[in-house]
Amino acid sequence: MNMHPWRNAVKIEAEKWVGKVGGLDANQLLRGHDILIDIYKKAGLTETSIVRAWIPDVISGIKRGRWVRKQPFAEEGGKWNVSTSVDTEGIAWCGIFATWVLKHCGWKLHWANRQMQSVNGDIKRYPQPGGGVAWRDLIDVGDIIVVGDNNHHCVVTGTSPGSDSLSTVEGNLSLPLQAIDRRSQTRGKVHTMYKLSDL
Repeated sequence: MNMHPWRNAVKIEAEKWVGKVGGLDANQLLRGHDILIDIYKKAGLTETSIVRAWIPDVISGIKRGRWVRKQPFAEEGGKWNVSTSVDTEGIAWCGIFATWVLKHCGWKLHWANRQMQSVNGDIKRYPQPGGGVAWRDLIDVGDIIVVGDNNHHCVVTGTSPGSDSLSTVEGNLSLPLQAIDRRSQTRGKVHTMYKLSDL
């Protein structure tokens, strides 16, 4: 079966970033922090849709491998605490990464309200109300799947006919620190899918 060119482009784009973000370098800075900053700036509608203020403390936190806080708070003395070493308190950028990859491939969408927002409706979200379709069987290369209780988003880069196994590229992995890497998932663990239209 021939893969649709759009799907192949998403696979190539996602795989291009594997290993480019993650772990600390010799200066104790996050390898690929410049890429992560670009992901934050370009996945939303504007550069401040995801990270509200690009102040030096935010940039410094990202460079040191810390998560940008979902809710910054004022510490004693009036200094704002804008980053955290705890991923549950920081922005989980797995879906933001997936959105950024699709935008690089020409899809008209952005990240908002903790999900992908399609501008022209060429991405469908499953399961759909009253669906009744075996939608997990429809998962294909280039689709975005969501797994687990923490709503972890993954770009599908490989499937096998008749197999439950899915090859993925994922952002916001903690091995090494805040990494983009390859993993595998199973169809049975997928609770939501963003399905690309083969236009």
